[in-house]
Amino acid sequence: MENSQPDSLLEVSRSVKYRTASELIEKSRPSELYYMLLILSAIIIAGGILTNSFPIIIGGMLVTPLLSPILVISLALATGQIKLLQKKVALLFRSVMAIALGSLVLGFLFGGDVIFPQAINTISATFLYFIVALASGVAVTYAWIRREASEILPGIAIVVSLVPPISYIGVAISRGEFIVARTFLIIFILNLIGIILGSLAVFLLSRFSQVEKAIERKQATIDKEDEKIKKEKAKEKEEKKEEK
Repeated sequence: MENSQPDSLLEVSRSVKYRTASELIEKSRPSELYYMLLILSAIIIAGGILTNSFPIIIGGMLVTPLLSPILVISLALATGQIKLLQKKVALLFRSVMAIALGSLVLGFLFGGDVIFPQAINTISATFLYFIVALASGVAVTYAWIRREASEILPGIAIVVSLVPPISYIGVAISRGEFIVARTFLIIFILNLIGIILGSLAVFLLSRFSQVEKAIERKQATIDKEDEKIKKEKAKEKEEKKEEK
């Protein structure tokens, strides 16, 4: 029997690697639940920004599912899964655009003075943003691999600034604050790159390439299921049209 207990921090069994990859792929699936959580988190965070309430912003950060496709991007890079990488990059782009546009619309609809946090534009501050994101990427990936560390996930969700900068971009544009929007775009990019690199390092050091074929089969199964669901929905629409 394969030993499921790792001997070191980054030594994990094949079964744990497959379980981690499978759960991440399922979590990042562009389902109705994913988009519902994404929209809710965007509304909560934009509402927190517009009411200048940081506790509300934190609540929205705990709801967002945006971190899972980013981790799968790192997983795809570590295992050479180009098709999976393309799917998750496309999902990430759609998610970011949805959050930004939603925040832009809410910013136009609701007035009030928005207090934008002071982002320091210095080389040392920029490097610090990146280091924090890098450490967060390592921590969140390790927490996914090791179940005993999973209790730190909510804390990491708060530390990792992913959705708030995107929401600030939308709200800032609605106020004509284009310099502020550019600053938060830079912060988001630094966070994104840092998380991907930190996560990628953990996947590479843990040798997730060993379950490359299993990941490929998992994604193929999901693609078939999604295609089946699409066909069923299309059939239901046709039946409703015929009834009318």
